[in-house]
Amino acid sequence: MGLDGPSYSRHSGYRNILMIDSPSLTHYLSTLVTQKHGADISTEVHDQLVAELSPRLEKWLILSAMNAIADKSPADLKKFQDLAQDDTKPEKVLQFIQSHIPDTEVFFAKAMMDFGQTYMHPETASL
Repeated sequence: MGLDGPSYSRHSGYRNILMIDSPSLTHYLSTLVTQKHGADISTEVHDQLVAELSPRLEKWLILSAMNAIADKSPADLKKFQDLAQDDTKPEKVLQFIQSHIPDTEVFFAKAMMDFGQTYMHPETASL
């Protein structure tokens, strides 16, 4: 799954609908940066890398959800796109995802693991 694919770039208004700024996700991204670049990088560089990863993770999770919804129902994908483009509260968008993807927590945990694997080993990423 590409992070800058045409599907996402058409829908760039999805920024932060999953409330990606949570401390636990920031910690996850911080851990990825440390694992990839080592503990010897400066705090400034580390923080910059974490800040750059946050929107990439957001894109990854949104695309993962969009793909899962589209696999079940193209009509529901259109509903999701419309909902996410409006000024809909993030909680409502998340409720939509939860109502259309079973075991949402497990789904997002796997998507995050896939993201981490791709970040750590981009040469093994599937297209």
